[in-house]
Amino acid sequence: MKKHTVIIGGGIIGLNCAFYLSEEGYKITVIDKKHPTDNLNCSTGNTGMIVPSHFVLLAAPGIS
Repeated sequence: MKKHTVIIGGGIIGLNCAFYLSEEGYKITVIDKKHPTDNLNCSTGNTGMIVPSHFVLLAAPGIS
């Protein structure tokens, strides 16, 4: 019997977790409040960067 895991958030981290857990044999459900094709999500705003120095949106006022 496969283990079932629910991932909240369909951004770059959530989807990568889902991918690697599915590779390990888990059944995955991803829950996100936005549709995947909606461009108003966190991963779009941060252009997919996963680094502590870029937790503020790159397009935010005052960011140079």
